[in-house]
Amino acid sequence: MQYPLSEKIGDPDLFVGREKEFRLLNKWLKNIPRRLSKSRVILARRKSGKTAIVQRIFNQVWSENGLVIPFYFSFDENKIWYPDLAIEYYCALLWAGGFN
Repeated sequence: MQYPLSEKIGDPDLFVGREKEFRLLNKWLKNIPRRLSKSRVILARRKSGKTAIVQRIFNQVWSENGLVIPFYFSFDENKIWYPDLAIEYYCALLWAGGFN
């Protein structure tokens, strides 16, 4: 697997467990091209591995080079005006799509 997105956890081999979650997420990913998947939310307490899971999914989807195109957007926990956040998100999405 390629790691174009540096995972917050550090060495990817340190990320263990979560087999059940990844089984569910992989099933969800496989159904996206057939439009059978609905939006998902990952909710958990702080420092419980949400970001690590999303980063691992991004790297996995990127490596598969299939029909699903991964997009990752991250921002700090600072106060931000929603229109500014929307503009940052939109610009990141355009840049990722090669429309710049």
